Amino acid sequence: MDEIRQYFDEITQDQATRLHLYEQELLQWNAKINLISRKDTSSFKMHHLLHALSIAKVVTFKKDTTIMDIGSGGGLPGIPLAIYFPNVHFHLVDSIGKKAMVLKEICSILNLQNVTVWHNRAEDVDVKIDFVICRAVAHMSKIIHWSKNKFNNHSKNKFPNGYFCLKGGDLTHELEDTKKKFKKILLSEMFDNEYFNEKFILYTKA
Repeated sequence: MDEIRQYFDEITQDQATRLHLYEQELLQWNAKINLISRKDTSSFKMHHLLHALSIAKVVTFKKDTTIMDIGSGGGLPGIPLAIYFPNVHFHLVDSIGKKAMVLKEICSILNLQNVTVWHNRAEDVDVKIDFVICRAVAHMSKIIHWSKNKFNNHSKNKFPNGYFCLKGGDLTHELEDTKKKFKKILLSEMFDNEYFNEKFILYTKA
């Protein structure tokens, strides 16, 4: 976990153990079900765990915050963040049955009490949330459409309720389509690794 502790030295031994176990479980499942690129598994800690945890460098979610991870797939970014924020509740949503099954198995093995897994489309999940998180799962206009009526009215965090999405590349036209104002947080300013060049977190209010 040296790659993680370099940037998150506050991580406890229990959290480090769970992150390591998550890596083991996900890579085992990935040999059977395509959850992440198989060309990228040797750099899992840097390219996946650290990437997911980058959101925790931007915002410290307060206790009892509720978050939906849309298109969670193998649990990114939701599971690493659920390990990091044990007092925050995460709804991991995926419309593909095999992926939802894997998420349930992994969360059970990790004993993540603060996670609910949904095999459903995001727009059909009946929950109220404070934030949406996602990792390059779809066009921002779709993500906003799928979740637009799900946000709590009252904000209790430093950031107003809204979206923290991991994205990369040129999104000029994609963001113009949403008619929203976005804050772009560059990951290259957080992490000293070329993988994070042209990668960023997009934040916008609900």
